[in-house]
Amino acid sequence: MLSALSLTEVAQQKKTVAVLDPICRDKSVNAFFQQMVRGAMESAVTASEEYEAYDRSAFDQIQKEQAFQRTGAVNDSQIKKMGEMAGVDYVLVSEVSAYEGYLSTIIKILNVTTGKYDKSADDYMELKPESVKTKCREMASSLFSSSPSKTSTSKKQVPA
Repeated sequence: MLSALSLTEVAQQKKTVAVLDPICRDKSVNAFFQQMVRGAMESAVTASEEYEAYDRSAFDQIQKEQAFQRTGAVNDSQIKKMGEMAGVDYVLVSEVSAYEGYLSTIIKILNVTTGKYDKSADDYMELKPESVKTKCREMASSLFSSSPSKTSTSKKQVPA
């Protein structure tokens, strides 16, 4: 009886996900839209029954202590190491770029144990608050569903 109870308890434990700030290598996306992308990602993780978002302040402190820069200088092995230090199961990494009124977003989930990306999604949307919020939430939600390993939500073509 006790062992069955322990197995049920373990099965109900949520997997932890650290959500990093989006990387914008070309500085084309302002802080408002970057925070909107991050917020949508956190909302999707929180809405999931299987995952929970990791406390940002603790993860930010690890980044500061290790002097990692979120300007694109952090490579996958450093992200994995930060995840291990934070004690999370996954790290959600996103990259954004804007061009002529559109926002391109790539989201990946790094499995801290394997150091590999389990799932990814990419899409673009109009650079308008409601569009960004809705589309990014949909993308992140698709990553936390029990769908196949690789996901791409990109379906539209950019107007010429």
